[in-house]
Amino acid sequence: MAEFLDRTKAVAAIKDLILHAEEKLIIFTYSLRISDDFRELLKYRNDKDKKTLIICGKKEVHQGELDFLKSLKNLTIKHSDHLHSKCYMTDKKMIITSLNFYQFSMQNNKEMGILIDKKIDWKLYDSANEEAQLIIDTCHDTELNLENEKGYCIRTGIPIRFNRYRPYNHEVYKKWASEGKKGSNPEMYCHFSGELSGGLTSYDKPVLFKNWNEATQKFKIDTSNSN
Repeated sequence: MAEFLDRTKAVAAIKDLILHAEEKLIIFTYSLRISDDFRELLKYRNDKDKKTLIICGKKEVHQGELDFLKSLKNLTIKHSDHLHSKCYMTDKKMIITSLNFYQFSMQNNKEMGILIDKKIDWKLYDSANEEAQLIIDTCHDTELNLENEKGYCIRTGIPIRFNRYRPYNHEVYKKWASEGKKGSNPEMYCHFSGELSGGLTSYDKPVLFKNWNEATQKFKIDTSNSN
């Protein structure tokens, strides 16, 4: 019987699955935004000369993710058109979940999933594995591309178009507006880099100070009204 996972259990189960995976580890994910915890696990596996296959639905990545992924010699990344599933699988277990790789999902979103153990329910595992193999067989090699003109929602870290006058995604912007549009309230992410800001960003100052010069050059920001 499959085991239901809430967000906390899903995070723990995925970490355990990656940590103890043997020869086979396949990850299906839409986005390649990767949290620090998952980076450590992938690097640990890479250093043990164990191969990992990631199937992604989105080829555009931030420079930080691109540099990290390219450093893993035992990692293969392929692309599947229209993929939006999130699944983590080995020869023994499979986790199908809404949970993404990135930090905000693991800490804030209402996520859920199921854990399928082949020893307990091999029919369900084989049925899910058949669909997974179909996706693998129809995916193709990909060259990752750097995201262009992209920014990040300063509350969720979700990729959006860079706009320092609206550094939120649509849903968060509506919530922020309902909260009274308080421009100085601390937020979680840098609008330019997508990295955790430790509360040093806000609507009024959406870009971390250390990234401001680079942001002004890339997006040709008029600095006469400084951030």
